[in-house]
Amino acid sequence: MGQVFLATDAGGERAAVKVIRPEYARDPGFRRRFAREVAAARRVSGARTARVIGADTDAAEPWLATEYVPGLSLQDRVTQRGTLEPAAVLTLACGLAEGLAAIHTCRLAHRDVKPGNVILAADGPRIIDFGIAQAQGASTLTTAGVVVGTYAYMAPEQVHGEAAGPESDVFALGAVLTFAATGRSPFEAPSVLAIARRIADDEPRLDGVPGALRRLIEQCLRKAPNERPTAAEVLSRARSALAAAASAVSAPPKNASPAPAPPAKGPAYTPTVKALPPRTGRPGRGSARLKTWGVLAVLAVGALGGVLEYLDHRTTGPHTAALPKSYVGTWHGDPKNDPGADQVTVRIEAGHVGDRIGTLNAVLDHDTDPVYCAFTLKATSYVGDVVDFTTTSLSPSPATCASVTTLSLQLMPNQHQLLYSTNEQETWPYFVNKE
Repeated sequence: MGQVFLATDAGGERAAVKVIRPEYARDPGFRRRFAREVAAARRVSGARTARVIGADTDAAEPWLATEYVPGLSLQDRVTQRGTLEPAAVLTLACGLAEGLAAIHTCRLAHRDVKPGNVILAADGPRIIDFGIAQAQGASTLTTAGVVVGTYAYMAPEQVHGEAAGPESDVFALGAVLTFAATGRSPFEAPSVLAIARRIADDEPRLDGVPGALRRLIEQCLRKAPNERPTAAEVLSRARSALAAAASAVSAPPKNASPAPAPPAKGPAYTPTVKALPPRTGRPGRGSARLKTWGVLAVLAVGALGGVLEYLDHRTTGPHTAALPKSYVGTWHGDPKNDPGADQVTVRIEAGHVGDRIGTLNAVLDHDTDPVYCAFTLKATSYVGDVVDFTTTSLSPSPATCASVTTLSLQLMPNQHQLLYSTNEQETWPYFVNKE
């Protein structure tokens, strides 16, 4: 349908520009459809899609410019590094379902959801390429006999040449999640015709897809459109499945002794704001590396010298509660559970809300050039089982490193695993494990 170019405007903003091929540009019907779809796509404003920033549907070569989203596609990530673990696929499902829900709320259907159109961006997955999106309820202007979409991820109604809607996107989502978990389409076959037949008639191949993830995918891949969940329902079910899986894996043995209570603060202690004496101890040498940018590597423990020197002279702020000992230590990420990064390491020390009690080192993949960042972490709240921190960059490249401003940690029941997110990205949590 068109070629996509990476462009930069006078202000330095990068964009992905799709230029329509001449054979389509000469078709008045296609131009009308393209103009209608551009107008509809401008309404989509969800965090999991690429924002439309410009278009000219009347040009000799019509074009559409969307926000450039750096990162590997899901297709490339799985091809290069292998499949994702079930928890990571459920996390991916949360992000993609959120994006589709935003699209569908605008009365649009994407109609080409596939691994190549999913970018694993710094802040979570993004759905790109609205080139064949269609407004719900609009008349079909596609040339007769042309099936729109990518065969391996089409819904049965698309294979039959019927109208595609939000339900078709949900079917494609199920196929995409299968690819993320297994490395193949659920209807894999040696030819286009064989794929189409399998989609229309056969049950999906879900070998090796476990439990709750399998049930969610099966619901998405139902043959009848009206039997599939909506994108919003997929989001809710994926979140519930992710939380249940984490709790089940993290549950302590039935006969385990209860964890000892934290030491008392003494008779004068009450959970109200008061000052603490300055710290005099030198924090341990730690290293941390954050995932949220789609980061590649961390640490260089030797580089922490300057950070530690700074922390020796830190000040303590007001506090309301002591951070539980269960949070204290070094926490590492598992690359199989994180489609956006190879590793994560967070170091937390004993302290109170209001204290700087953590350090973070990261190497960010910024415009293909690594940027070295170091942070301190200041606890700002502790509510329930969630601790929130603000970050302070100590690096010489503040514009890049300052892109991460907050970190949230949630302790799992086994005391050896945390869910974490940055910049309040509640729908894109990751796991880190205690050292």
